[in-house]
Amino acid sequence: QEPEFDNALCNLTDVSELPEKPTIKIIPTIELVPVTTTPEISSDAVSLADTEILSVSSLERSSPWPEDFQIPKFPVDVEYRLRQGNLL
Repeated sequence: QEPEFDNALCNLTDVSELPEKPTIKIIPTIELVPVTTTPEISSDAVSLADTEILSVSSLERSSPWPEDFQIPKFPVDVEYRLRQGNLL
């Protein structure tokens, strides 16, 4: 909340912009994808399998996960706030 603007919510681009004792509201954003509907299938034709396993060719992957995944280091104040958030 931005105290200078009647506590209106604002976007945060840098942790250093936070006041001394901020009130933060995290609003997750989701991307909706249209779902196509399929025609009704008679119960006689329903497959016994309830899960369809899709195969992905190795060419479709952009790159595999690295063996050693490097976790980035955050500034001390960010690390502190992350630890405090994990305690909730």
